[in-house]
Amino acid sequence: MEAHRRGICFVKHFAAESWHSKRVLDPELALLSHLWDMKTEKASGMFWGRGKGWTVLAHAEVLAALPRDHPRRAEVLAAYARRMDGIRKCEDPEGGWHQLLDHPESWVETSATGVLTYGIARCVNEGWLDVSFAESERRGWAALEKKVTEEGDALLMRPGNAPTNLARFLQPLAALPISVVLSARGLKPVGMCFPNL
Repeated sequence: MEAHRRGICFVKHFAAESWHSKRVLDPELALLSHLWDMKTEKASGMFWGRGKGWTVLAHAEVLAALPRDHPRRAEVLAAYARRMDGIRKCEDPEGGWHQLLDHPESWVETSATGVLTYGIARCVNEGWLDVSFAESERRGWAALEKKVTEEGDALLMRPGNAPTNLARFLQPLAALPISVVLSARGLKPVGMCFPNL
């Protein structure tokens, strides 16, 4: 029964993967757009850091559950490595990932950096990504260390949902509400990194 349920989950994953690759994957940047607009039948142009982080996490969970002899494992690994390379290219030179991955003028966002660092660390440790990704992992962790206060709060974590207004997400830090600058919600992705570093 468990194998049957897992098989159904894999079929659903492959169907979703195919849909996303055809509709919201930017072939040049190897990044997934955040949304598919049903009215315009186009992908949104924003590459939301935290949103991409959660897709990285989900993909890692699929790889962990996918049997090593599964006929589509190589395909899943190749798709994952390609997207991770696109994400790696967006990393800030000083470490971490921006609120909007392709907008270095947006701030380095804590929860995005945490979940992307976790995804890279886990996948390097599992052998799903080559060791060249380890440098991104180290820079990501160094960025996270700077974002957690002695009181345990995470700095620069964007509250709320996905970006829909580009200007709003490119505001200078001084214009942000205090809840954006100081938040405990960003700690979960930070904590996920520990066992994988």
